[in-house]
Amino acid sequence: MNICVIGYSGKINKSPVKELYDFTYRLGYTIAVRGHTIWSGGRDGIMDIVSKGAHEGGGEIVGVLPWDKENSLSRPSDYIQNVVYTGLDFTMRSCVLVNNADLVIAVGGGAGTATEIFASYSYGKPLLLCAKSGGWSQRIAETFQGKSGPVYLDSRETAPVFLVHTIDDIERHL
Repeated sequence: MNICVIGYSGKINKSPVKELYDFTYRLGYTIAVRGHTIWSGGRDGIMDIVSKGAHEGGGEIVGVLPWDKENSLSRPSDYIQNVVYTGLDFTMRSCVLVNNADLVIAVGGGAGTATEIFASYSYGKPLLLCAKSGGWSQRIAETFQGKSGPVYLDSRETAPVFLVHTIDDIERHL
């Protein structure tokens, strides 16, 4: 299965990424040892950490990057094995990224992650929101507080959304 992990970008030793290091590393490792392929935006932050975990778990890692390889913002994480340079800006790149997923997992995140969450839903991709990870993942999860099972972002019920809290919760969906 192609599993897309989205979330905060930024330096891994700075907030809010550093607080999620252990969780995100374990997430990448778990996905890899279960034989799935990680897809991410291929850069820094959560993308880099999940890729490191997947690499150390023996997994395959694909990074979908904006622009082309000459652009300094398109430098892939050292753990990316397969790079897709889209020639597109960050927002449009995100559409290519999530459209290739069988499942999307959102960890925290800023505006770019919010775009990817809603693109995932629009494309009909099942989505796991890490409900206590901060950012847009947590904000959206909080709107469904007290509900169990799948929830939906609108009345079209395009794709199931599950609120998860632990790696064990996530493993139930792999």
